[in-house]
Amino acid sequence: MKDQWYNLKDFQAPKGKISADSLRYEIVAEVDYIPVFIKQGAIIPWRIPNRRSVKLMQYDPLTLIVTVDGESASTGTFFQDDGETFAYHSGGNYVYRQFVFDQGTLSSKQYMIPAGETVSGQEVRAESDTFRETMDWISITQIVFVGLMKIPEITGLQVTKGKPSSIGQHCKTGGAQSGGWRVECPLGLLTAGTEWEVQFSRESMENRHDEL
Repeated sequence: MKDQWYNLKDFQAPKGKISADSLRYEIVAEVDYIPVFIKQGAIIPWRIPNRRSVKLMQYDPLTLIVTVDGESASTGTFFQDDGETFAYHSGGNYVYRQFVFDQGTLSSKQYMIPAGETVSGQEVRAESDTFRETMDWISITQIVFVGLMKIPEITGLQVTKGKPSSIGQHCKTGGAQSGGWRVECPLGLLTAGTEWEVQFSRESMENRHDEL
């Protein structure tokens, strides 16, 4: 199966194929929009809406764009430091998360930097617990699944590190959003500073096969 790509603007597969045996497309670039495409199997953390500076958006909520591949699986990462100093390697002032969607489960876990990893010649220290706690201000309030035929059905939720168990306090399916399915979560439930898992019904994970 050929790799699928989706337009970030509407989560639709690109149109305008030049020839049947080619992966080249003729894309209309609008005056006020630069076409951006996401490959299937990616998880993209995105802050919506955009604001006038990165500093103003530092603690804004995140939306996860999950583009499932042919196996209904996806991966992605999120990194954030204080945005001002070099304390990410000297003091561990950063969070580095790996998002994985596989076998109907979307999870967020700490990305472990290999021992001895260096930046500008200095060894990167492990995440600071104090800085990680500040990342609890950053909530994941929306998850948009792209490439599924059906609305994802939530069957369970577990916050596994940094906060007490939250099973039973579920996110809710918000319906269709352009070419994707939207899941909405309350502020403070899923955050960038904690490890968590959201389980979905395997029956609702059927792929949408857009022919490229």
